[in-house]
Amino acid sequence: MATATAHPKFNLISSEHVVGAKIYDASGKEIGEIDHLMIDKISGHARYAVVNFCGFMCLRPGHHPLPWNSLKYDKEREGYLANVTEQLLEAASGVVQKWPVLGNTDNKNPAARQGWF
Repeated sequence: MATATAHPKFNLISSEHVVGAKIYDASGKEIGEIDHLMIDKISGHARYAVVNFCGFMCLRPGHHPLPWNSLKYDKEREGYLANVTEQLLEAASGVVQKWPVLGNTDNKNPAARQGWF
């Protein structure tokens, strides 16, 4: 069986390399890793990366969805950059338990403004 890998010519990467990829904050500090992806079953596009933030001082143990398009791939780190703060995790924690609540328009909630749910 062939081993799945990244394909640099087409900017493709196997899902086996995405799961377990490290997530870094804006300062470059490792804050978590991708546990799995949520994929739109009609379009086939990745919609969310479900991230385990226990590496972020275990402030919010468990899994939190981040919109896939909010992550930026960092070639040097071979991981993803995310604009995540402790305040966003705090704001998202109660709603994420009811996830997915897509299209939430609660503009008072900073996690909703970031498109987390």
